[in-house]
Amino acid sequence: MSSGARRASLNINPPARADGIRADALALTMMTAALAAYHWAPNIGIAGVATVALLFLIWRRLDLGLTLVLLCSPFFRFPKILDAGLVGTLAGRSAALEVSLAEYLLLLCAGAWLIRRWRRPDDATAGTTVPAPLGWIGCLPPAVLILAAAISLIFTENRWVAFREFRLVVVEPALYYLLLVRTVRSPQEVMRLLVALTALGAAVGTYALYHYFFVGVVERTGGVERILAVYHSPNALALFLGRVLPVAFVLLWATLAAGEKGGRRRWLTRTLAAAAIAAMAGAFYFTYSRGAFLGMGAGVLFALLFLNRRAGLAAAGLGVAAVIALLLAVPSERLLSATPVLQRTYVWEAALRMAFDNPITGIGMDNFLYRYPRYMLAQAALEPNISHPHNLVLDHWLSLGAIGVGVGVGLQLVFWRWFAAAIAAKVLYVRIAAVALAAGMVDFLVHGLIDNSYFLIDLAFLFWLSFGLMAVLSRVQTPVFEAKP
Repeated sequence: MSSGARRASLNINPPARADGIRADALALTMMTAALAAYHWAPNIGIAGVATVALLFLIWRRLDLGLTLVLLCSPFFRFPKILDAGLVGTLAGRSAALEVSLAEYLLLLCAGAWLIRRWRRPDDATAGTTVPAPLGWIGCLPPAVLILAAAISLIFTENRWVAFREFRLVVVEPALYYLLLVRTVRSPQEVMRLLVALTALGAAVGTYALYHYFFVGVVERTGGVERILAVYHSPNALALFLGRVLPVAFVLLWATLAAGEKGGRRRWLTRTLAAAAIAAMAGAFYFTYSRGAFLGMGAGVLFALLFLNRRAGLAAAGLGVAAVIALLLAVPSERLLSATPVLQRTYVWEAALRMAFDNPITGIGMDNFLYRYPRYMLAQAALEPNISHPHNLVLDHWLSLGAIGVGVGVGLQLVFWRWFAAAIAAKVLYVRIAAVALAAGMVDFLVHGLIDNSYFLIDLAFLFWLSFGLMAVLSRVQTPVFEAKP
């Protein structure tokens, strides 16, 4: 068999149209079955067989493997528990080893990518029309964050938790970004990941509503019962949904604006986006997170202004009226209570004093919980167990030191420069995808000013997903990439 024929038989690129949807669904179903077999395997032998099968499937379809990583990212609180036997001995641990499904899949994706490079060194560009995004320059954004985080470990008091944070929210999400920009090649593949993200939002929203109404495990505070679902906190759920809702909104807008053109695939995207918005909006409301409403509203308004400025301005007025109506529906004890706002200002004051005492080095990743009692104001005694400063600038400063603030600003400058390049392309769905990603980043910035932003596993994966896909879109400059969502 010639090298070209061998490459064609092994490098299965995403097919198009209805056949492509069926092939993707079949491959993803097989991966999910292998993943389920691994997760619920009663012994290490079955888990090992499932791992080999999953590695083979990901090697054949690395793009879908990376999609599965994304789909598993919110479920980090449900890891695979590996006992302290052989695995623990090899890892130098006496306790059980916990590995999240996203982490496990990411390692398999990295292994599959290395095997593909070893078997076919030209595989990174074979069959594609876009070069690896930005070459070595594309590696700089995660590299500077990893460097800043590595330096911060030197000055960290509780290094064990900092090393764990370094692995889970810095190195692994950055690796995800690098695999994305080496695997995703076209707007079609970008749009597919955005559709997968929308489907994930629909699933989380639907499960959250089911959990809220039929299971009943909630957080009771401020006169309301706040939704939890797969998260430990309503705010964590709101942070995730706030990143995804603007993406679903843009996809729905784009498919509605296109009318009946595009056939079955566009109809499926439209239906999925509408269902996702309904499920996520319902779950989002029951988080009763006022900061989340601000962030999500800012993201949707940003998208509207780019998609249709006149409609955006009109929607802004309607949106303000809708938000007021929604807030009025919230029990007044929650809506009018100043306690959450005051508590947040107490945390900011303590965090600022903490930062001024450690202006250069910060305190280290995931160390806020251990330092906060030393700085906590007496008025904040009702909430002594605070794990982060509820502000993205303070979070970067305290976690990574002064250099961390510079890295955070630099990453934003790169992202928005790539966004400008993407919307300058004369390709409709490149612009749509870019606006969807940017709208999610607006939520990241606005909501992050008053809550968490980056230093959670799912939020870190979403951040680098947006970064990686925007890097790909910034390289598209010709109409040959016209795609249909």
